[in-house]
Amino acid sequence: MDVFITLVSLGATGYKKLLKERTVIAGFDQKLIEEISKMYPGRASATPSMDVFITLVSLGATGYKKLLKERKTMYTYLHEQLTQCAGKHGETVLKTPHNPISIAMSLNTIQPEEATRLGSMLFTRFVSGTRVIAQGEIKELHGHTFHGFGAHSECYPGNYLTAAAAIGMTKDDVDLFIKRLDKGLVSQVRFLS
Repeated sequence: MDVFITLVSLGATGYKKLLKERTVIAGFDQKLIEEISKMYPGRASATPSMDVFITLVSLGATGYKKLLKERKTMYTYLHEQLTQCAGKHGETVLKTPHNPISIAMSLNTIQPEEATRLGSMLFTRFVSGTRVIAQGEIKELHGHTFHGFGAHSECYPGNYLTAAAAIGMTKDDVDLFIKRLDKGLVSQVRFLS
């Protein structure tokens, strides 16, 4: 609701100006701000929220419900394809029955450093939305240590990646993702050999 009120108060000119401006993180502790900047570059922008809001308004309820139905179909397809890819590489798709959007795949056949490298490889191949979690990742922020940083649990016993069946995803998107993931996993094996 706050976003809607802000949009109304900004008007069209204010909104356009907002889209052109960069995100600002403010505070009284310069060291804390610098540490946050290092961990979350470019992630605090309001632009994605505004884009979603405008998209939802233009879709209407019927259009949005259609996209949700298509997303459920793509989830099933993504799960099937990811399961096949995982099996090919000695990995498994993790059972997450209460998560109808994201799918997790183990990366236990590679070391944490190589898992991070795989994440980088996917990113540089324009695979977005996938997260690779390396076991034992530790980050420090303003004197606080976070064990298992980025993971859903600090004591998860292995590396894994997550992929989401996003609204608007197509079969071609899934096929391209699986192709790039498969190629990345094959490259990891070659790199380690």
